[in-house]
Amino acid sequence: MKTRLAVIIGCLLLVGIIGVVDYFTGDYSLVIFYLIPISGVAWYSGRRSGLLLASASWVTRIASDYALHGAELRSSLHYWNFTVEALFFFIVGTLVTTLKNALSKD
Repeated sequence: MKTRLAVIIGCLLLVGIIGVVDYFTGDYSLVIFYLIPISGVAWYSGRRSGLLLASASWVTRIASDYALHGAELRSSLHYWNFTVEALFFFIVGTLVTTLKNALSKD
């Protein structure tokens, strides 16, 4: 139990660090780096925790972009991109958990 909690806290901190770096890199997208903590939590702590971290990553990503661009994010293209990123995060979190479960059955 302590290990799972440590993984979740560590990955949440990593999401925060990635969010700060994402802000400072400007228009360069760091979406792929958010998958590292999402995958780690999904693998070691399960699907629910993975989806929770995917949500936290998505919110961090939106906050980073909003802090950088502000009112420019009102176009439907930005909403579409945020939706696709959320689905990407949730799908990866679910697939990692499914893969771990399939490998543990063998």
